[in-house]
Amino acid sequence: MTTDVVVIGEVSGVFGVKGWVKIRSYTRPEDKIFNYREILAGDKDEWSPFNVVAVSGSHKSLKVALNSICSRDSAVQLVGKKIAVERKLLKTLRNGEYYWLDLIGLRVSNLSGHDLGIINTLHETGANDVLEVRGDNIVLIPFVLNVYVTSIDLANQKMVVDWDLEDS
Repeated sequence: MTTDVVVIGEVSGVFGVKGWVKIRSYTRPEDKIFNYREILAGDKDEWSPFNVVAVSGSHKSLKVALNSICSRDSAVQLVGKKIAVERKLLKTLRNGEYYWLDLIGLRVSNLSGHDLGIINTLHETGANDVLEVRGDNIVLIPFVLNVYVTSIDLANQKMVVDWDLEDS
């Protein structure tokens, strides 16, 4: 399958004998993964399509039944596989909102033009998310638009931050 996919979770185990699988959701909140009824299971470029036929649980105990998975033995084959959706199924965001997956990989420079590196990941901290930028050093920058993050250019894969090297 050669479609643009976004990983939203993974199969973490099996549940029962009728083919249900436990899932670990990467969405926030976690049960938002239940919004998607057409999913893909696999990894890299090897994806298999499934329809979600039933859901159960909330937060840390999410379970789904998938079409064509009717036994525990079939479900076991999915353990460890990623769960993805086609990108076109994601909600269109308002101006100033970003999916983390679009920020990871952006080249970051400060207002002085110093290259800080590339966004490796983001961390949830409760107060605000934090960018982990890897270059010569690892730099942690609060993801606060119009305070520390002054511009984001997704087309050119660049971000400018108001961050001095001494702040690192």
